[in-house]
Amino acid sequence: MAEQKEITQKLGAEGVDIEYLFSKRAEITEYRKRIATEPNLKLADKDYRIPGFITPIEFDDEVVTKFFLVPTSGACVHTPPPPANQIVLVDYPQGYPLTSLYTPVWVDGRLLVEKQSADVTYVDGATDIETVYAMTAKSIELYQN
Repeated sequence: MAEQKEITQKLGAEGVDIEYLFSKRAEITEYRKRIATEPNLKLADKDYRIPGFITPIEFDDEVVTKFFLVPTSGACVHTPPPPANQIVLVDYPQGYPLTSLYTPVWVDGRLLVEKQSADVTYVDGATDIETVYAMTAKSIELYQN
């Protein structure tokens, strides 16, 4: 604490407003959080083919009908979720036979900007995951370069 007080006094004597700098730091941190989670509105209402990994939300027998498309395998299940603007909530009523969370896929469909959330279930509980994108998939296929 003595060192902090000494540094604060020294900077103050040099005309540096520490409280102002800390307030600006807080503003910048908040700004960075906001832009890291906002959707890119230029992407809205267009058809895309997006690669990613399936994090299942709903099943119909042996096929997944609703899922998060995430950029890394196991995201939301084994690791903290990516930012909301890196996740797409996908509906695929006909269902996709999920073989592994580690198998990449291509998802074709129209991307919509819609803030939504859904529960991802773990062995030991569930968590609510947010996204700013949604898509009703036209097709899903295994990822191949």
